[in-house]
Amino acid sequence: MQSPISNLQSPIPDPPRISVITPSFNLCDYLRRTADSVLSQRGPFDLQWVIIDGGSTDGTLELLRSLAASDPRVHFTSEPDRGQSHAINKGLARATGDVVTWLNADDLYAPRAIASVADAFSRHPNAQWLVGRYEVIDAHDRPIRPGVVR
Repeated sequence: MQSPISNLQSPIPDPPRISVITPSFNLCDYLRRTADSVLSQRGPFDLQWVIIDGGSTDGTLELLRSLAASDPRVHFTSEPDRGQSHAINKGLARATGDVVTWLNADDLYAPRAIASVADAFSRHPNAQWLVGRYEVIDAHDRPIRPGVVR
């Protein structure tokens, strides 16, 4: 029997297309900062940001329309769904990246986070999985709990 891993496309192109999936529902106030953290990422990669919104009524749709109109890397849909897992799965179906990840609507990327991912896959072109460190921060960006990934 052939291993399913051998059927995976490899190696990842250089530079890679990286798709970030963000599930959202009535998180407009957080999504603004998330957008800044995603769209400020620069480096040797082609970014696709897919936001799957569950039909928000708090201004999220207007924010998403504005982001998509001003940045071709932004793609979104806004319609009722069955919750966060369903939204992530819908986003994964729309993703076109060689590398795919998700970032919740109230989370942030550190500067150069995506560039570090692109660099890791460039240095290890047959890698299929990557994990990294994180910090849990408060509303003022102060670390409140260390990450568990070491």
